[in-house]
Parts: sequence; C-alpha cells; structure tokens
Amino acid sequence: RSLFDHPNGLSAYLAMVLGLGLGLLIKVLADRESSAQAVTAVTQRTMPLVGAVILCLIAIFCTGSRNGVLIALVLVAIALYIARRYRWAWLSGLMFLVAIATAVFSFGIGGRTLSFAIFTDDPRVGIWRLAIEMIKQRPLLGWGFSGLRELYVPGSIQSYEIIFHAHNIWLFLASESGLPVAMGFCVIFGTILYRSMRAYLHSPNGAEETHSHSFNSGLSAGDKAIMLSYLLAFSSCLMFGLLDVVLFDARLNVPVWGLLAALYLLSRPSSSLLSR
Repeated sequence: RSLFDHPNGLSAYLAMVLGLGLGLLIKVLADRESSAQAVTAVTQRTMPLVGAVILCLIAIFCTGSRNGVLIALVLVAIALYIARRYRWAWLSGLMFLVAIATAVFSFGIGGRTLSFAIFTDDPRVGIWRLAIEMIKQRPLLGWGFSGLRELYVPGSIQSYEIIFHAHNIWLFLASESGLPVAMGFCVIFGTILYRSMRAYLHSPNGAEETHSHSFNSGLSAGDKAIMLSYLLAFSSCLMFGLLDVVLFDARLNVPVWGLLAALYLLSRPSSSLLSR
C-alpha cells in the first residue's frame, strides 16, 4: 500500500509478475528437456523462481483483492495443465493451489468471509447497469472521460458516494469514449492476441525447428515458453479488466503495452527479424 493507492492496483501488478514467473518456470523445464545441461544446474535456476512465484501468490492473497486471487488461481491452473507431464511440478503446484483455496475458505479475502453474497451483492453489478444505460443513450461518441463520475448520483448504489469508472475496461471505453473507439481497441488487442496464440500453438514442442512454411513455426521450446510467459501476464490484465479498471496507473499501463509489443514481435512470421 505504500507504493499503490489501492489493493487492486497492487494485485494487478503482482498478477503480471506471476504470469511472467510461471512462464519462466516452464522455460526452465523446457531447457532441461531439450539441452544437455546438468540437472543440478537446472535445479539451481529453478529454486529461486519457485520461491519468487510462491511469494508472489502469498502477496496477492495478502492484498485482499478478490479479483487478484481468482486470476492467480486461473494462471496457476493454466500453467499446471501445460506442465502436466512434469509430475513433481504438477503435484507441487496442485498442493499450493489447495493451500491457497484452504486459506480463502478459512480466512476469507481482505477481511470478507467467502460466501455467495460477496458476488451476488457486489455493487459493481449496479455500476455495470449504469454504464450500459449510458451506452444506450450515446453509443457513438460516449459521454466523455469521467462521464460516469459526473452523471452518478451520490449514494444511489450502496456504499458508493462517488464512482470513478465502470469497473470494466470495455464498458468504461464504450460508455465514455463511444462504441467505435472501444471496438477499435478490441480489434488491435484481439488481432495481436490471436496471432500470438496461433504462433504459440503452431510452434513445435521441442527445440527442433521445422522448415515448413506454416505460421511462425520457428519458435524453439525456450522461445515458446517465453511467449507463454507474456501470454499469461497479458491474460491477467485482460481478466482484471473484466472486473476493474486499473490502467490509470502508469506502473501498470506501461508494462501492459510492453507485453503487447513483445507478443507482436514474437508472433511475426518466421521470415521476420526474430528468425534472423
């Protein structure tokens, strides 16, 4: 809290770090399988990463952010599925997932006990309704940035005297800047993310390279794991955007655009600079 003015901001930042850390762990496992490195050398590289990932998960839990805990569990589950053939990694991750889930059910999240009420009575549902109504009234140009804050009637939603944004990045853009701007952002983000996923899925699983002309088939196993780390980190931003808008902080905004740029570079065809 000494660095970020809201727990969700800190949690979103840690979720990006967690995604990068999980990808690096999978890269180390891929290096162990595809190279002649000694097992002890790989273990020395793995243990600090494992410790950092565990500390990151604990820190996300301690922020008290429901969004952050949920996203962290999703990221770890994805990483465990990808690393399912490494039995020790899969079992270790599964045990830590159970530990986090047990802590959530035992102590709650941020002082709030876990119950369906924290989801069904969430004030954000009312905020989303307001944003949707704003979109219906002015779909093309929106209400201008800070439009929701200016139009909101204090106290009309329980516990909210003022609302700064729509608590959803897409509703925020559509209601305040209009549907064309929101759709333009979706096209940019969606195209790069689609190309990245396609490049990741079409790359070989091993370190060998194929000479076919398929879409970016020249990624080695290590590069593929690096792309996975960027995909996990960027996916955490997208998932956070479903429930909150934290990109007003430059410490979050700048890394997000950096992740997007990295995904764009790695997803370029094999004839690009990457293959040279």
